[in-house]
Amino acid sequence: MLPQLTSKVKTLLEEVIIQHGFSLWDITFGKEGGEMLLTVTVDSDKEISLETLSPLNEAVNDILDEADPIDGAYSLMLESAGAERTLKTESHIQFAIDKKARVELKLYKAIDGIKEFDGTIISFDGENLCFEAEIKEETKPLKKGQKPKKTQNVSEEIKSETKTYTFEKKAISKMCAYL
Repeated sequence: MLPQLTSKVKTLLEEVIIQHGFSLWDITFGKEGGEMLLTVTVDSDKEISLETLSPLNEAVNDILDEADPIDGAYSLMLESAGAERTLKTESHIQFAIDKKARVELKLYKAIDGIKEFDGTIISFDGENLCFEAEIKEETKPLKKGQKPKKTQNVSEEIKSETKTYTFEKKAISKMCAYL
């Protein structure tokens, strides 16, 4: 039911969102704080403020009031996608690739002992995601009187190297892009 509802709302709203100079980022519907909430998330190349969202909010409200696509009471929240955004769809992933956004990626199961990666998405074919991750390794400072091993530095520092991984989309639990 939920995918059908969000698809119906998307069909109703997408054109008016574009007419107001925005793009549709996401639509969610669910219970939040004891009430049903329809959240419409938009994006724009221009700055988004309450002033710029106000005319769109009125237009969206009018369309939803007339079409009445949702049974029962609910609240509408119209929001900006913001600088930190969850990547849910193929178009979201493509957006992150195009913007060369820094992405935080979390896996269900660890690879090389790591479940969380930070880096950039290089490519995505619909099933597999090629990801360039920055792997940081922290070296510990020596204790007083301790002699360094051949591979250990005397002072603390953070070393990083870049590794490229290919992840199956179904192995990824969450992805967030930071712009």
